[in-house]
Amino acid sequence: MDIRSPHSPLPQQQWLGFDSQPLAPLSPRYRQQLLWQNLLLMALVILLLVPALLLSAKLSGLGVIISVTLALLLLGFKTWLNLKQAEAMAYGVCEYGILLREGLWWQSHTAMPASRLQHVSLSQGPLQRHFGLTSLRCYSAGSSAAEVSLPGLDIEVAEALRQHLLSLASKNVSGTLMETPN
Repeated sequence: MDIRSPHSPLPQQQWLGFDSQPLAPLSPRYRQQLLWQNLLLMALVILLLVPALLLSAKLSGLGVIISVTLALLLLGFKTWLNLKQAEAMAYGVCEYGILLREGLWWQSHTAMPASRLQHVSLSQGPLQRHFGLTSLRCYSAGSSAAEVSLPGLDIEVAEALRQHLLSLASKNVSGTLMETPN
């Protein structure tokens, strides 16, 4: 029989690894939103860059073509990078809070316990509304920089997740209040 005090450390074999928790990817429609977002940016760059280069009269026709091509190549790389970062992002909900994995080259694994949760918000931009997506943001107690941000969630999933996290947080608050001696 294993008798340990509640403050005894757990053996390493009993630690729960971040990778052992099931994580869900963002909505597949988020990739479409990113593509449209970047295509609109490319169109805006072309609409602003070409006339500006032609009016400056310092570049020849070939110089304008090269400048626009380089700008489009950079924006194409940015689009590819955004899509890969979206593919790498995943989230999970466990009994104590929310988990987030993000990053392509520099990966970050964040666990936000519900006991630290202060506020959960949903926000939508015009493209997100068009694709039926929203962003969920969880704010933590104790630091202005401590937050979890999940873009590209289906509206129904995000609202259910928000309600679940707020429910977990309220259970933690009421449990803490009940344990506090008078």
